Amino acid sequence: KAVYSANALHSHLAWKLLVAEWQQQGTLLLYHQHGGGYGVDSLHPIEEFETRVADRYYTFGWGRDQPHIKQLSPPQINAPTRPRKRLLLSCLDMPRVVYRLGFKAMPGTIETMHQDTCEFLARLPDRRHLLVRTYQHDYGWGAVEMMRKAAPDAEFDDRKKSAAIRFAESRLVIHNYLGTGWLETLALDIPTVCFYDTETYAFREAAQPHIEALESVGVLHRSGNSAALFV
Repeated sequence: KAVYSANALHSHLAWKLLVAEWQQQGTLLLYHQHGGGYGVDSLHPIEEFETRVADRYYTFGWGRDQPHIKQLSPPQINAPTRPRKRLLLSCLDMPRVVYRLGFKAMPGTIETMHQDTCEFLARLPDRRHLLVRTYQHDYGWGAVEMMRKAAPDAEFDDRKKSAAIRFAESRLVIHNYLGTGWLETLALDIPTVCFYDTETYAFREAAQPHIEALESVGVLHRSGNSAALFV
């Protein structure tokens, strides 16, 4: 009677074909937001696609003037209790070619993100308790090498532990982008700082007051330097 997912429309081709066929036979597609940008970006093409094809669409809390879009918080992230002893820098990287349009770092603006990240690392006066969690894929920008040069005394994560465990071990998590990660650390009630490029991100009118409020208390920063000084 119904099928539910929160991410299969992204990458599971067989699932998409099956559900398209089922929908023609009356099956309801129930779909859930799964990451950042939704309800926040000035225009989020994936959000537009998902809300258009779903019979009922669940969000993390934002709404739109469409009756099939409902607010439904996801289950809490399973993050074990750990001593919170370190600072964690959680990093994004993206491919060298444009594969998706949106208000996020991509060729032409991702270079600013790399520069801001290195400036953040270089500006921190004490990096002895800093763990840098680089992105899971190396897209050939040389970003990791640049970060190691900017902070030779920082520890770099071997990625043998999940992001949730690393979050749980941290007394402060810094993100060099606005995506899924900062929503997760905020939801886990872990002190969170993000820096972003104002030429890359644009926010919809309904989200702007929240962005400004988060900026006023030091969660959001418009440069790596500003975030480092705050930390």
